[in-house]
Amino acid sequence: MLNQKSKTNSIGDVANYEFSPMLLWRHGDRLLLEFEPSFDGSSLGVNWADVSYFFGKGIIVRAGYLVLPFGTYNKRLAAGWINKLAYDPTSITSSPVESDWGIEMCGGWQVGRQKVNLDVALSNGFGINNDGSIYNPGIVDNNLAKTVTGRFGWLPISNSSLEIGVSGIYGRAGMDTGVNRNVSTIMGAADIQYIYSKAPIAINIKAQYNVQYVSRMFYVNPGDSTGQSLFTYNNYTQGYYAMLSLRPVVPNKVLRNFELAGRISQFETPNGAAFETHIRQIDVALDYWINWRTVIKLSYENLLQTNPANAEIALADSKSLSHIIVVQFSVQF
Repeated sequence: MLNQKSKTNSIGDVANYEFSPMLLWRHGDRLLLEFEPSFDGSSLGVNWADVSYFFGKGIIVRAGYLVLPFGTYNKRLAAGWINKLAYDPTSITSSPVESDWGIEMCGGWQVGRQKVNLDVALSNGFGINNDGSIYNPGIVDNNLAKTVTGRFGWLPISNSSLEIGVSGIYGRAGMDTGVNRNVSTIMGAADIQYIYSKAPIAINIKAQYNVQYVSRMFYVNPGDSTGQSLFTYNNYTQGYYAMLSLRPVVPNKVLRNFELAGRISQFETPNGAAFETHIRQIDVALDYWINWRTVIKLSYENLLQTNPANAEIALADSKSLSHIIVVQFSVQF
């Protein structure tokens, strides 16, 4: 077994930052352009860039580089001024499901005292690597097939304090030619959000569970230098996160701005895969909200990553444990 231990000190390090301005331009009552670039000091990327058309009450059609409607974290909670912890859950960051090129239709409706919402997208989808892991090919798709993503949300309480959602993705990941052309990927997710606020405390609960399955195929054994040996495995990935935060609901103007948050996240890649990894992440943070869009976080993270030995493909056992303390300032202009 390989155990990795390291110590670093980043006190006084102010070089770690992300600048992600959200640029909006509205043309009349029906057309909206959204663009959010991202710069972290070393690289420039794009979180999303799309055009939205408001058809009428409760329906929006969107096209461009979209945040896929799979679960709720990437669309609603990932921004630093919304996220109550300094880091994203590993069950989200370890998955390729984030943004993709495509078209989308979403909407929400009142049904009696309840509410429902629906979000469906058609996008380029995913490709598959030689080891069975999947990736997002970007604007140039790896095949002619498209991928369908959808989420249905149900808010059964009239004050919208509770939402339960289910999501799904289906698409072909294999290329148009070759023995693996029919390999497909199927994903599912369930999420829940609950907010209770009544003196003397406000309680916020959020959780999401993801599963991912890729059709069985054969892979080149990385432990065979000749490249002739093949192996296979059940390509099944799963992950979850669960978050709880507590905030005082009191008259004191200083105390009511504090919030204590905690989250646990787990990510498990397929047993027997060349990239088999098991990650457990625990985060806690004490936040101080200067206002609704400005927050200072003192956060601690415990991150354990294990890569089990696999004699069939000549992989050794390894483990790493990280303890991270960070102070983060986030603001939405």
